[in-house]
Amino acid sequence: MSMVTVHGPYTMYSKAVVANASGSAFATPNPTNGLIWTFTARDQSQVAANYDWAYTGAAGTPASPIADTKSPVVTLPAGAHTVTLTLNGVAQPPFTINAVAGAGPTSGLMSAPPEEGEGEEHSLDDESEESEESNVEAGYDPAAHTVTEVIGFVEDNPDQLDATLAAERAGKDRVTLVQHLESMQES
Repeated sequence: MSMVTVHGPYTMYSKAVVANASGSAFATPNPTNGLIWTFTARDQSQVAANYDWAYTGAAGTPASPIADTKSPVVTLPAGAHTVTLTLNGVAQPPFTINAVAGAGPTSGLMSAPPEEGEGEEHSLDDESEESEESNVEAGYDPAAHTVTEVIGFVEDNPDQLDATLAAERAGKDRVTLVQHLESMQES
């Protein structure tokens, strides 16, 4: 295993994407501002009116609850917030995020991701017996790559499709790429 220097609070291979225990909903922080989060439902096939979000903690923008929105982008005050998606009137398992103020550059050392065959892979489908929330490896930053490179990565790593799509929506949000990744989810 090699060691690499990383900068920023939510960098490649950090556990930035937070999902609920069932993987039906997750949140992705903005890579440059840890107070801005995008909430996303795994199932994006419904009309927007079927998605209702709520969060606890101090009020953010937009205020909770957030109705009729598939993937709201929310600016929160620093601290812990419990997020719940209600999809078609059914509350999904809640999960907790930690909004972090001042997401300026920081340095630190962390392990590089395991080589093929080393360690365990993590995906939104993994359930943790230890807690209600599970963290998902944000192992690929689509903003650092071309559309063609991102599509190639996802084709080679289909287990990273959902996390890559969420990261793209929270980052550059390239319409062509998002549409292509969504079509890959459906197939």
